[in-house]
Amino acid sequence: SYLIEESVTVLNNGDAPVSAAIGRTVAATEFTGGDNRYNMTRIAYFAADTLEEEDDREDLAEEPVKISTGISWAGVQNNYFLMAVAPSSADQSGVFATVLDDDVFRATVTEKTGSLLPGSQMSLTGGYYIGPKQSNMMADAPYNLSGAIDLGWFDFIAKPLLVGLHFFNGYVDNYGISII
Repeated sequence: SYLIEESVTVLNNGDAPVSAAIGRTVAATEFTGGDNRYNMTRIAYFAADTLEEEDDREDLAEEPVKISTGISWAGVQNNYFLMAVAPSSADQSGVFATVLDDDVFRATVTEKTGSLLPGSQMSLTGGYYIGPKQSNMMADAPYNLSGAIDLGWFDFIAKPLLVGLHFFNGYVDNYGISII
């Protein structure tokens, strides 16, 4: 599986209530060659059932993407590959994404634990997905990762056609004949 689950436990050993935050980060350089205009590496995040992408390095360097709540996942992607990080709950998560020196793309998802009383603890489970954007794998994945698959302007036509193509290929085991 390309999905990695991570559980973090925060314990307050002090005498006073404290607030804490857990940050999970993914970072990557270009997935493809430098000036590939078709298959650009870009920052992406899924919030409010919508895929948002930012590929302008200058814009990201000047003003990073900051979203305060509702992030299902955030990451670095191109047309075929996704490196994403997901919080345990979209309700209390925020994202900060930027491009650093040497064209390193970075996406961080932060979760706040709220106030922890002395002696109390809280566990947060999040995940990472590092792998191909294959619809059959991502359909069953948590964190709404299937939202990363965007087939462009004709998405509403392409997705049903793709389902039909996979259906026929299950019988003939030849994509050429399945397309015909």
